[in-house]
Amino acid sequence: MKIIEHKRSHSKSQPLISIITPTYNHEKFIGECIESVLAQTYTHWEQIIIDDGSTDRTGEIIAQYNDKRIKYIKQDNIGIWRLSETYNKALEISQGKLIAILEGDDFWPPDKLEMQIPVFNRPEVVLSWGNSASTNSSGKTEYFCNNNLKYKNFFSINFLYFLLRYMSSDPIVFKYWNSFSFKKKS
Repeated sequence: MKIIEHKRSHSKSQPLISIITPTYNHEKFIGECIESVLAQTYTHWEQIIIDDGSTDRTGEIIAQYNDKRIKYIKQDNIGIWRLSETYNKALEISQGKLIAILEGDDFWPPDKLEMQIPVFNRPEVVLSWGNSASTNSSGKTEYFCNNNLKYKNFFSINFLYFLLRYMSSDPIVFKYWNSFSFKKKS
């Protein structure tokens, strides 16, 4: 069992962040994903991991983490085409004021939440995203994308990621902080 001690204490005035992590057969990546959340300098979070019926060691690896902020739910496999149901299941049990998405084969830099969360103090901000990088199976960065506001068409960015991930001879793993944070509807 991995016992985790918090690096910083958090104030009750800081909003709770619910990190939603869908996963399926990510045994090679889920440990690094969880470790990147545990390493966050902003510590007032919960991670809700929804396992879509993995048939590999994903569940065993998740079970090694003994941190009350990590919630693990395994469901029967419903597949990628019903991913919205998986997200909705996690949203139903989330307690956070803000929601962050981190898929099971991704990871974050340690200051991701600390850097991103303060922008939500502005009432007009409802969605935030950051930079992303794709790495190969050895962890080498293959592509870096600065997702700043000059990109108006989010779907074209996703299409680029799709091409990089699935058209490469060395499988590219979608990693880094390519996730969104958004305000939870009251």
